[in-house]
Amino acid sequence: MDEDEFVVFRESLRSFVGREVLPHADSIAASGSVPADVFGVAGENGYLGICAPEEYGGSGISDIAHSLVVAEELAEAGQTGLALAFAAHGSVAVPYLANHGSHTLRERWLPPMVTGTVLAAFAGDGAEGIRLSSAGTGVRIDGTLESVVSATRSGLLFVPVGIDEGAARVVAIPRETAGVRSIAIKDSLAVPGADMGTIELDGVFVESEAVQAVSTATLASLRADDQLALAHIAVAGARAALATTLNYVRERSVFSRPLADFQNTRYALAEISAELLVTSAYLRTCAVDRAENRLSVHQAEAARLRCADLFALASDQGLQLHGGYGYMREYSIAAAFADARYLRLHGGGTRAAKEALAANLGL
Repeated sequence: MDEDEFVVFRESLRSFVGREVLPHADSIAASGSVPADVFGVAGENGYLGICAPEEYGGSGISDIAHSLVVAEELAEAGQTGLALAFAAHGSVAVPYLANHGSHTLRERWLPPMVTGTVLAAFAGDGAEGIRLSSAGTGVRIDGTLESVVSATRSGLLFVPVGIDEGAARVVAIPRETAGVRSIAIKDSLAVPGADMGTIELDGVFVESEAVQAVSTATLASLRADDQLALAHIAVAGARAALATTLNYVRERSVFSRPLADFQNTRYALAEISAELLVTSAYLRTCAVDRAENRLSVHQAEAARLRCADLFALASDQGLQLHGGYGYMREYSIAAAFADARYLRLHGGGTRAAKEALAANLGL
């Protein structure tokens, strides 16, 4: 897809968000959940299965750049939680299944994942305590997964296990399997729409075909895609926070002068703009490397680290410039502030990214 087609794709997506998502913004913020038909309409418009092969109803595009645009547009519209759900499904789960799943798994799951009948979750972090044991023709799974995106919505869960033992596998667990229990995280301060929750696995049995052995390289690519998606969501959130703050300081007067006229305001927002320009340029480099299959997990982790910090900076500065209004939930900057803080913790957090980058330096 060339640059002009990207523009058309982004415009159509923006129309979808305005038509199908934003009318539900208040209910999403209040309930923390998204109406089910949003995913169905997204599937009908081709936004969920971009990376799925055409024979399964997808667009047959191996690059995840277009799925990242979907997550970006949702985040820029203030729907960070929904962006996380779409990214986990379209930028991680669908490409994984399309590229590494067995023929049986692809036949069973890709068509409903493309249409939005089934939403997938990917528990890429926090699976260290999951235990596998042989059981008849398959395996038994026990353990608890914390803070899983789409935990209460997903129909299919992908769980990497056995990483520390050097025999990594990814287990595909249907939601209706006996022993799977999803517990919603209610009244969360941040990311409404992510349908965040805890998943308890108590004596869950799956057939052996649902357990895929994966290489270290595959695990690294999964991690890279996940971190890259988080980076795109964060930088889109930073752009939205800056735009919101610019609108506010132009309209708000202090001592009979627009807040935008004060040097401190102008310089603070100019610095964020500069950070956005530089960070966005690095993300474009990462996108090119991902398209050409040379993106390293450390590049993606560096992107996620910088973008998450930038979102936190932009929302923090925006909240400060809003003054007392910034602490009122009906103002979008307050939601951005909470979302930014959460994104610094999600998916292993910026701490995990720093640990991995330090280890790459031999430290």
